[in-house]
Amino acid sequence: MKKVLTLAFAFVFMTGMAFAQDNDASVDQDGDDNEATVEQAGASNSADIQQGFDGQGQNGAEALIRQIGSDNSAVLKQRAWANRGNDHSIDQEGSGNVATIDAFNGDNEGSITQDGYDNEAQIQHGAATEGEARILQEGSDNVASARQFSGSGNSASIEQDGDENEGRITQTGSDNSASILQEWGPDDHTQVQEGDGNSASVRAFGASNTGTQEQYGNDNTSALNQSGGFVATMTQEGDENVARLRQAGGSGSEATIRQDGTGNTMGADQQGSNNMLTVDQDGTGNTAGSSWWSNPGIIQDGNANAATLMQSGVGHDASIMQMGDNNTATISQSN
Repeated sequence: MKKVLTLAFAFVFMTGMAFAQDNDASVDQDGDDNEATVEQAGASNSADIQQGFDGQGQNGAEALIRQIGSDNSAVLKQRAWANRGNDHSIDQEGSGNVATIDAFNGDNEGSITQDGYDNEAQIQHGAATEGEARILQEGSDNVASARQFSGSGNSASIEQDGDENEGRITQTGSDNSASILQEWGPDDHTQVQEGDGNSASVRAFGASNTGTQEQYGNDNTSALNQSGGFVATMTQEGDENVARLRQAGGSGSEATIRQDGTGNTMGADQQGSNNMLTVDQDGTGNTAGSSWWSNPGIIQDGNANAATLMQSGVGHDASIMQMGDNNTATISQSN
């Protein structure tokens, strides 16, 4: 997206750094080439920036809210119709903070950075093209949500460094890409994408992680990498989907992969004990394994593992390899 700089006729609103508590700051801009900056330090502060929105009329706006302290609230709303040059960012340091970005009808970007614990962050892009959403949280007990509805070429990214975090991404449209990185655990992560050409990637490290990936449409690719004790569910409906699952270094893990369509491929690698894996593929040309997967088919390395593979259609290939004790494998193929 083209960076919108301050122009000759830009209206710039900026509060200085406010150090007292219980400060309220509000900016409402309706016009061309707007910028807004709010900086607050302390506790229980609130900041609200609104550019354009219901009456639209916002062109090339940029906005920045920076808060240092606890129990602060930041809301940033941008809406444009014709000249769609939105750019937004929120930076919060402390605990118990809430950040919300709502951007509609524009070439939106965005970024929320939170450092602390018990924080909440949400970015929503509606009816946007060339939109991006990025959320970075450092700390524990944080919740992040990046939602993009309608449009094409959207990208969403959530990175959480801590434990007891939740990451949520929902995208509707085509050519979407989603990524979640969680460093510690136990964490929860969910991705839902509807449309064509979607790609999803999750990396979760630590113990007791729970992950869900759902993609509906064509040409989807999904990758889920979990380290520690975990539960994983991967669902893809459409054509030429690819699912990749890796679970390493944990016990008591569970995984379910379901693909409905044609030309699907999957690869699964479970390392540890007490793992269970269920794969259900319905369509034609499906395989258990792929050329870009380091191991063909389903690999289970550990004790008391169980694997079940069910394929319905024509031209299926299946491979299950189990290393350890008390393993059970079942393959069912139908034409």
